[in-house]
Amino acid sequence: MVPLQYKDINLEEKYILINKAVTFQKNQPVVKKTKNEETRKVPIFDLIYCRLEELKSIHKSNEYIFANTLNKMMSETCLKRKLAYVLKKINASLKSDTQEGSVSKEKVEDDFEEIKFTLHQLRHTYACILHKAGIDIKQAQAWMGHKDIKVLLNIYTHLDSQDNQKSLEKVNQFLA
Repeated sequence: MVPLQYKDINLEEKYILINKAVTFQKNQPVVKKTKNEETRKVPIFDLIYCRLEELKSIHKSNEYIFANTLNKMMSETCLKRKLAYVLKKINASLKSDTQEGSVSKEKVEDDFEEIKFTLHQLRHTYACILHKAGIDIKQAQAWMGHKDIKVLLNIYTHLDSQDNQKSLEKVNQFLA
């Protein structure tokens, strides 16, 4: 996990500098070097740009984006509670949106599947989004921070049947 600090965010040029990582020992955060000991720039996508800008203006005295009340990095427990809170809000919103349709409340309760994920799974999601958006594999490798491209190809690139169909159509179109 990355201990994001506001000093690592460049809103003018729209990037985040990834130059450290955090692990937890006895629930407390410990800052260390990145896995490959390299610094990389990760772009800030428009989807989160405004939110980061807003957070930066609200947290004028905060050093960390995810800080506790003492302006220090959150403990592992605190971070997990925050994620649980966000997931609860997301699921309540999704459930509410589903109930506004013509389906009965009982049917929604039976069919509704809550969204659950860990912070690390967000990294997998990021890689899948890059893949689905058609980002070049070398660019994705740079943004993900993998030294070995095989890691990205073998672990993060989850192809589905839709991708398979698109690939088949491309080959058929090429051969036609």
